[in-house]
Order: sequence, then C-alpha cells, then structure tokens
Amino acid sequence: MRLVILLALFSIIEALAQPCLAVDGDWITARDIAERVPRFRGADPEMKLVRAPFPGAHRLLNPSSLPGLERTAGEQAEAFCVERRMRAYSREEFQEAIRRSLVGTGDKETNFELVDYARTALPSGRLEFLIPGLPPMMQAHADDPVLWRGKLFYTEGRSVPVWMRVRLWREEEVCVLTRDVPRGGDLGESDCQIARSKYPPFAPAPLRDATVLERTSAARRLVAHEPIYQTLLVHKPDVEIGKPVELRVINGGTRLKFEAKAASSARTGESVFVTNPANGKRLEGQVVGKNTVEVHLK
Repeated sequence: MRLVILLALFSIIEALAQPCLAVDGDWITARDIAERVPRFRGADPEMKLVRAPFPGAHRLLNPSSLPGLERTAGEQAEAFCVERRMRAYSREEFQEAIRRSLVGTGDKETNFELVDYARTALPSGRLEFLIPGLPPMMQAHADDPVLWRGKLFYTEGRSVPVWMRVRLWREEEVCVLTRDVPRGGDLGESDCQIARSKYPPFAPAPLRDATVLERTSAARRLVAHEPIYQTLLVHKPDVEIGKPVELRVINGGTRLKFEAKAASSARTGESVFVTNPANGKRLEGQVVGKNTVEVHLK
C-alpha cells in the first residue's frame, strides 16, 4: 500500500515538474489536450472536459479519468498539469481599451495619452475601463496624469483589477486668466481672455463668458493662464449688510420708494431684511438688483 502511495506521489511530482499546458477559457477542451492525449485527436475540438483552473493555479489531469471518450487500448498517457494562459498586455491593448471607453460614452472630443500601465502577467480576457473609475478631475490640470482603475474580465462574472495612468484633456476656446489673483482678490471682465486652452474632461467646463466675472472674488489663489471655473469664484452679494439700499414698497397699485439700510446680505433673487429708517422696523423683501429691494404688502 505504501509503495502505491509513493508511486502516486512520484507521478504527481514528476507531472508538476514538467511545463504546464496553458489554456484559455473556462473549460479544458479536446483541442487543448489533443497533443497530450491521443484519443481526443479525432474528437470535436470544442468538447468540454473539465473546468480550467483559476488564474495562477494549476490542475493535475489524469488522462484515464477524463470524460467524453473511452480510453483506447495501449494508451499510456501520463498525468500532466494545466494552467491558465497568462501574459502581459501591450500598450496598444490598453490604448484600445481607452478608445472603447470614450466611444461608448459618445465622447469625440477627449484626447488621451497613456503614461503607464500594469505590466504584470494576466489571464486572457478583455480590458475594461469605465469613466466612473476615474478620480474626481475638477482640481486636476490637463497635464497631470491620473490613475484610472479598471478590470480585466477573463470569464463571465469573473475579473481581476488592473490600472493605468493617463492624461485626459479637451481643448477649446475658454476663459483664461490674464494675471495672478490672490485668494479673496477681486475679479472683473478684464481678467478673462478668451483663448484656446486644455482642460480636464468629465467635470464642469471652464467659463466662456467674461461677464460672469463681474462682482466676484477668487475662492483660492489663481494663477495666470489657467482656465477659470465657476467653482473658483465667490460671488459678492448685491445687497451688503449695513449698506444703504433703495427700498420699493408695493401695496396693490400703490408704489413707494425710499432709502433703507440692509440688515443682512443677499444676492439677486434671495430674501433680505432691511431696516425702515423712519420707524426702525425691520421688513423682509427680495433683492431685485444691485442695492435694490422690493417689499410686497398684502
């Protein structure tokens, strides 16, 4: 009995010492092993025999236990190991995955440059990189590479993680800052020059109208020649607390207009409190323009 066990162990060790047969797909087929097991040479090449091992694992096959065909007389095929075919994917294959992702979203304006990518051995399959796999790009510059995480699908429902670093950008006529502006510094139309510039895609686009800069300040330090985004602007209130405003009181067909003092700050369209200078009472109205408030009495 011990001799049988030892012979079996030696057989397994010898099989594992030989180069493994590399296969693709979920199943080991007659085509895969026809050279190792003669009885399968005339069989349907697509005949499924046993499941293929997971990537990185090995499976020891004993020809005598394979299903599908009766063992032929005199067949003495020895046990052998099988593994998933593994390989490093090329730069061109990663670039094609980027193109598929952009085409799938209907994006024809985004440019890309592949900076780096996973070079480890991977099973045969399909690379997939989706736009949601990108990090938030609002604060990125167009020349900054970003890490894009994706997956390699090697069988239905099974995948392994992959990654690459890419530069992604669009180039259009946008509002470009003409000077450096410190945080809190005032901005105006003259600070915008409409010029062709690169900017990150898949995020709010830069401004294209210089008039938007009127009555704004910088939310952070801004650098000359960079595109200007709405999120980088702080809009000043049209009515500022403690400043005089024109108060229009409307009661049916009666309209009164006099000066009052703002008790809070607000922008056009927002509610604001003002103080009636005649009696000191506070009224709530709506900002309808620069330093102009309307109150509708019922």
